[in-house]
Amino acid sequence: MNSSSKSTKTWTLLRYAVEINHHSPSSSPNSTSSSERQQPQRQLIDCSEGLLCLTLTPSQQLYVIRDDTEKIECVDLLTTDSSSVMGTYTGDSLLLTYLIPHDNIQRKFLVKFASTATLNARQHCEDCVKLLSHSINITHFDSTSSSSPITTNSIVSIADMIKYLMKENPIQLSSYYNQEVVFNWKETDELLEKYLCDETFPDFVANVASVLETMKDSSK
Repeated sequence: MNSSSKSTKTWTLLRYAVEINHHSPSSSPNSTSSSERQQPQRQLIDCSEGLLCLTLTPSQQLYVIRDDTEKIECVDLLTTDSSSVMGTYTGDSLLLTYLIPHDNIQRKFLVKFASTATLNARQHCEDCVKLLSHSINITHFDSTSSSSPITTNSIVSIADMIKYLMKENPIQLSSYYNQEVVFNWKETDELLEKYLCDETFPDFVANVASVLETMKDSSK
């Protein structure tokens, strides 16, 4: 079911999943220290447990609602810093990540759209993304082969990326991959000293090499 009333848009969902990460005030979202970061909380809700809907209001409030009354997710796109909200979609699924600064909480939730009599699930997802793109940046994850056109914010598949890096596939990467990375070369010595002194570093390098070799073999 896809309905519109006073510019409110509602999409029926098959599934909703959320991961909640709690951080201490002094830690960054990418911190891996067990003393700074708690284990993430995860929850999965299926449509068999009640009607699930994603709703976008005229005031840019994005809700996930169960049984028409219970709001289990809410993102205020109008007042939230757009840089703190990230979106990725593929097929019939949309993943949104956002921060709650004052509570030092990062939430990631995934919604899977349902098909209706008028549109299939993929079309509903694209309809939703089109509206949300007015407020936040949403990237398309393209898991298909590189024969498909690469759009402005497409993410190519791992296999295609490996072929590109090995110069076996002359695809034109999207602007998503052409972002300037700021790096202070004066910190190189300090970074090397830090990581080389870590006794687990050689194992980490070996594991990365093994994964890359596996990806290379699987892409052939």
